Order: sequence, then C-alpha cells, then structure tokens
Amino acid sequence: MVFDWSPGGEAVVEAFRTATDVSPRGRYVDEAKITYRLKVEEEGDGLRLIWDRAAIETLPQRWIPRTVEMVAVELGQADFRVNSRGNFVELTEPLAAQARVASWATRTFAERSPSPAVHGRLADVLSEEAIARRMASFWGGLVGYWTGGWLELGRTYTAWDEIRVAGLGGIPVNMEVRVTARKWVPCGEEYQDAICIELHLQARPAEDQVPLLHEFATAFFASDPARELRIEHDVVVITEPRGLRPHSMLEREVVEIPLAGGESILIADERVLDFRWSASQPREPRVD
Repeated sequence: MVFDWSPGGEAVVEAFRTATDVSPRGRYVDEAKITYRLKVEEEGDGLRLIWDRAAIETLPQRWIPRTVEMVAVELGQADFRVNSRGNFVELTEPLAAQARVASWATRTFAERSPSPAVHGRLADVLSEEAIARRMASFWGGLVGYWTGGWLELGRTYTAWDEIRVAGLGGIPVNMEVRVTARKWVPCGEEYQDAICIELHLQARPAEDQVPLLHEFATAFFASDPARELRIEHDVVVITEPRGLRPHSMLEREVVEIPLAGGESILIADERVLDFRWSASQPREPRVD
C-alpha cells in the first residue's frame, strides 16, 4: 500500500463524537457532530492538507473538560504538510486553528462561564505543541501506519508505540500495537462497485506498563489494585488500497478503572469520520 493522493482533491468530512462516562454517580453520554472540508493542495515535493469551513451541527449537553475538548479538537483541525511518501512533516497554520476554537469558545461561554478546569483543558489542547502532536497522531492512524508496506490479508503484525491515553489525563503509555488488513469491503454507495480495504489497529498497554498504570490509577482514582485495569485504543480505517485515500475512520478509546466494592469507572471516547470525496473516483485495487 503506497500513499498517492492527487492535488486538487477535496472532501466533506463529517465528524461524530461520543463521550461516555459511567461511574457510581450515574451514566452520561454526550454527543457532537461537526462537519468541515478537507482540501489537498500541492506544496513543494509533497502535499498540504487544508481543513476549513467548519460547521457545528450538534453540541454536547454538558460542558466539562472532556466534552469541550472533543469539540475543540474537531474545530481545531490544523493544516499540515506531508511529503510524497505520505509522512507527516509539519504544521502550516496552527494560528488559524487556534483562532477558530477561541472564537467558538468566546461565543459559547459568553453567558455561562464553565469551570476553571475547562479553560485549563482548552489551553492545553490549543498549544502549538499539542496541536502538532495530535495532528501527527491522527495522520498516523489515517495513513502513516499503513503506507509503504505490504500487508497479507488476515495476518496480524505487531509493533510498539507510545500512545497518549486521554482517559488518564493524556499520559503517554507504551503500547503493544497490532495491525491487520481485515477484509475487502465496498467503498460506499456513491462509489458504485469500487472496493476498499478494512484496516484495524489495536493497541494495549505493554506488560511492563501495567504496574505503573495501576499505581497512577490508585493515586488519582483510588482504584482497586487487585482487579484488572482495562485500557483499549482501537482504530478502524476503510480506505482505497491503491493510494490510501480514506472513506471512513473510527477511533475508540476505553479506560475502565476498578474501584473498591466491585464498582468501576468507565471512560469511553469514540470518533467517527466519514469522507465524501468530490474529485476523482476511487481506483480499483491492482491484482498481480
């Protein structure tokens, strides 16, 4: 699979976000839907990806740090450059993304001031370093992990990577990563008989991380060290096999922290992106 996006292409991207919290205090589910445009332009020997025309369709019911962050992340999709091989190079317009989120937050919180923790979370996610890290990670799951290699259908390949776990405050965790080209699937109704590939990435904490994670959870959540702490990070991408142009992406993170007395805290975040491309049609997979 080799990266090959054409300059001049563009897509309408629909982002669906869900934040679920389950604890002894109750069960809460917050949802948001945001759309924006992705434009692909030639720049040097690579491409520049431009994210604009952001529009909010639905917003969460609660304004807590997590729900504010999930809206800010979508509104704050920042332009960046990739090289001809599909590797992330650098941000190109972080100030535009920061201004877009700041404008939204000013309007949204003009009449109801959220907690200081919300302002702190916004400051964290809007720093240039945080945006660069987030966009590089996003591009990795969408294209970067997959480009430049061969995957045998149904076979699982293992690697290790450092992944930040949002449900634990964004701490970096060394993960065992398993990637699989799962099966052939239709690219979508609007693409007639074009065939895409379904790619799966599953990340779980490396064995040597488990005691450290238990120590962290015990200190901050009074967790029960005798029971298993569950951390799951999954990505599913439906993409064209020749060129790696995506049609959908699902990111899901689940953190379950055991408490004394058999109860638990469950923190789950899900992000679904649907890409509706308007330029060229998908390419058929090469058979050789």
